[in-house]
Amino acid sequence: MSEIRQRNASAKGTTPVDTATNNLAPAGEAVKKAESKSRKILIRGISSIALISGFISVIWAGAFYLCLMIVLLQALVFRELVRVRYARYENDKREKDANVPLFRTLQWFWFAVAMFFLWGDFVHVFAKRRSSMQWLNKIFTMHEWITFVLFSFAFILSILTLRPNKEMIRYQMGHLAWTVVTIVLVVGQMFHSPNTVYTGIYWFIVPAFCVIVNDMSAYAFGMALGKKITSRPFLSLSPNKTWEGFVGGFFSTMVFAYVVSDYAAQFNFLICPTEVLTLAVHPDQSCSPPPVFVPTDIDLVGVAPDFVQLPFKELGWNTVVSDIRPVTLHMLLIAVVASLVAPFGGFMASAIKRANNVKDFDSVIPGHGGFTDRFDCQMLIALYVAIHYKTLVLGYVHRAYNNYRRSHPYETWWCGGFVFGHRGIPQDISYRRCHRGSGVARGASDAVLCNIVTVVSFGIGDILRYAWSSPLWEI
Repeated sequence: MSEIRQRNASAKGTTPVDTATNNLAPAGEAVKKAESKSRKILIRGISSIALISGFISVIWAGAFYLCLMIVLLQALVFRELVRVRYARYENDKREKDANVPLFRTLQWFWFAVAMFFLWGDFVHVFAKRRSSMQWLNKIFTMHEWITFVLFSFAFILSILTLRPNKEMIRYQMGHLAWTVVTIVLVVGQMFHSPNTVYTGIYWFIVPAFCVIVNDMSAYAFGMALGKKITSRPFLSLSPNKTWEGFVGGFFSTMVFAYVVSDYAAQFNFLICPTEVLTLAVHPDQSCSPPPVFVPTDIDLVGVAPDFVQLPFKELGWNTVVSDIRPVTLHMLLIAVVASLVAPFGGFMASAIKRANNVKDFDSVIPGHGGFTDRFDCQMLIALYVAIHYKTLVLGYVHRAYNNYRRSHPYETWWCGGFVFGHRGIPQDISYRRCHRGSGVARGASDAVLCNIVTVVSFGIGDILRYAWSSPLWEI
């Protein structure tokens, strides 16, 4: 029988040894694939630990060094985005003779002008609101004028480098449009980040870690359960993303936000504003905890319009949550945005890579790619946090103040922005703590979501008008 099998195998051109080898080949490939997957996870995990450790070290150093890190990351992300375009330009230059004057120089000059405006504006407003830093305010008095001169120079130079050929003009205008879009993504979305950092490091790092946790947990759930519950693709732009990872990342981020927002609120270093521009490492931070960080009882629908409250009242449902920090509710809402909206910043980055036929923006971070691959979502959440803080924290303060002023025309209710870094009233007036027993803290449970310091006073309407003449968001 064995001889017959050998003759049959020989007739087919194979031997029993070849047949056995062919049967083992798929198993060997599966083992190699599993080993490659494990190695990739290990490298990615080590890189993640290193990145998070470095991030925590910069946070510990203080707001100034956190802002320096933001500047560095903005430059690195911009570099990676323009490199993608430059690689395509080099290919077009060989094939189509598309030689564009000052191709990279103009890109970086536009970026420098935008960065000068962003950070110069922050330093100017910061120094303007502090009597001890008027010397710095004088230096930056001409900041906006200088910015316009630089902008005009970049604009004129961009026009002068246009070539008269119709195809080249179309190509150069596309290049200019790409530069502007890149600056909007890298600089525009981060415009309020320095304000956020100096308002309180808490408002920057907790949302940032929400994005990090969402990214890591989505990856973990995707690796463990990806396409096992549903095989339907999540998004064609990013085929590696799965519904299992997206949903798992959402719930993980919500749990993280609930736990960490409460824990981090205990540290003055994180919740207190930074009042000086100092190079000191880990400067001393102390302040009275703002009401938004103090545990209290909150009516979840108490600040909503009547038509929203009515169903709950009719059904007799209890909507009061006891002994909770209001900031926890803010962070849960921010976590929703970090889970449902911020990932689309990553999807846009995937579309950019696909359009330019690259796998990663760079290879400087083992297992992750480039800085853009990791911080594409962070820029979007930084923009939302600024809007959230201005609208739902300071905006609530402003509305509460106006409502109280209408019902108490002879009393003054100041929103003490000091604890959030906002200088809404003259510096020589002390408003660091709430003056209890003043009789104006009516409805305090409705006001704990914002920073409110009340003072009873008479006959100082001029001071009050001056105090509220400046925008709430200015520091």
